[in-house]
Amino acid sequence: MNSKKSRSITILSLVLALLCGNAAWAGDGESTTPEFDAAIAGGKLLLNVRPRYEFVDQDGKPEHANALTVRTLIGWETKPFHGFTATLQGIDVARIGSQDYNDVQATAGSSIYPLVADPRNTDFNQVFLDYTGLPNTRFRLGKQSIKLDNVRFIGNVEFRQVMQVFTGATLENKSLPDTTLYAGHLTRLKTVFGDQQEIRLDILHAAYEWKPGNNLVGYGYFHDSAKTASATGFADNSNRILGVRANGAYPLGDEFKLLYTAEYAKQDHYADGDARIDADYQHLGAGLGWTAFYARMDYELLGSNHGQYGFQTPLG
Repeated sequence: MNSKKSRSITILSLVLALLCGNAAWAGDGESTTPEFDAAIAGGKLLLNVRPRYEFVDQDGKPEHANALTVRTLIGWETKPFHGFTATLQGIDVARIGSQDYNDVQATAGSSIYPLVADPRNTDFNQVFLDYTGLPNTRFRLGKQSIKLDNVRFIGNVEFRQVMQVFTGATLENKSLPDTTLYAGHLTRLKTVFGDQQEIRLDILHAAYEWKPGNNLVGYGYFHDSAKTASATGFADNSNRILGVRANGAYPLGDEFKLLYTAEYAKQDHYADGDARIDADYQHLGAGLGWTAFYARMDYELLGSNHGQYGFQTPLG
């Protein structure tokens, strides 16, 4: 058995062990085994099947890429049991028809075909345990999909067939009025190529909905990445991103809405990261919405440190 599957099975074993441990809780000495069985059997099926086709015509490549794939996500989510809910989801990505594309990042330069990042993959996609026994709070442990804001900095890259997932612990709290606090400590990453990477990522995120559909957000992402990245060539790319964001749709009467986005973030070196890591990010957008239709324009700038370093978003 390969290492990545053994790690996923280890997480699943932890999930089952915690649930089984709670099955031993008994009021007045009575067994709760039937209740535990009902939580498993009374859960819900998770199923999604998505075919995808991508065509790429790339200069310098003698052949076009024709990538027809199908992704199947299948899993099970239990009913709550003493505040615990377990989720197990598998993924299978298969090629359909001819093999007229390259899905290996390492051979992108030498292959006659353009790169399409939809490799074959059969694995556990998400394996996590939720605890919601505290008021307005959800604690999640395991392999999980994470999407924050517009997924520019932290996301699951869901438009690819193999989605990006993180392993670790996250906490979400909604005790304060109209406010969502989110924190996470993540130690492992599965990329869209199916690669497994050790990471150290800490997340702090706070969102305040001052009016329905209108949010003010502050965030900090602390990525300790002591490895050389091809995009920078630095030996240590550890960085932190601190930012603020305002986004929403402000009502203008019964049918019209003013759409807006204003965001600024600063990326600096963190831990032992290279001192040249110093850049900012800007995003401005505005538009008008009418019933189900809208039109808007957005301006986005990923800055640089006088050409020494460009703002990086490897986890978005």
